[in-house]
Amino acid sequence: IIFPILHQVIQVSLETMRLNVERRGTHALITKDNLRVDLSAEFYIKVQANKEDIVHAARSLGNRSVQAEAVSELVEEKLVSALRTVAATKDLVELHSKRDEFATAVQQIVIHDLAHNGLTLESVTISSLDQTDPTQLQERNVFDAQGLRKIAQITQQARVERNVIEQEA
Repeated sequence: IIFPILHQVIQVSLETMRLNVERRGTHALITKDNLRVDLSAEFYIKVQANKEDIVHAARSLGNRSVQAEAVSELVEEKLVSALRTVAATKDLVELHSKRDEFATAVQQIVIHDLAHNGLTLESVTISSLDQTDPTQLQERNVFDAQGLRKIAQITQQARVERNVIEQEA
C-alpha cells in the first residue's frame, strides 16, 4: 500500500548499464613510473534484484536510476579514483601487458564503493590504453617533467642501440 504523502514510488532499472570512462591528455592517469596513460574503460553495473540493493539504489540514485548517463554522473569519480589508484602502483609497460590484472584490481576497489549505492559491478573492460602524447605534457608539472625525462632516456637509448645494430650489419 502506497500513501502519496508518506511514500514515493521510484522506478529502479535492474538492467545492466555500461558506463564509459575516458581519461586523456592532462586528465590522463599517472603511472608508477610518472608517465601519463590515455585510457578508455567500460564498467558494467546493475542493481541486483533483492530488496536491500533496490532500496539502496532508490535512495542514492532517486529518479536517475533508469538512466545510464545520470548513474554515470553519480559514480564516475569513484570509477576514476579506482583507475588512478591502481595505475599509480604499476609501470606503463606493466599496465599494458597485464590489462587483466589491472581490470581485476580496479574491480576489487570499485565493488565496495558501488555497493553503498545499491549497485553491483559485473565487469571492467579496458578497451584502450596508450602513452599520452608527450606534446600534451607540461614541463612545469613535476609528474610530467619526470615522465618527459624518462621518455627522452628510453627513446635516446633505443636510438643508440638501433644505430649500433645498423653499424654492425
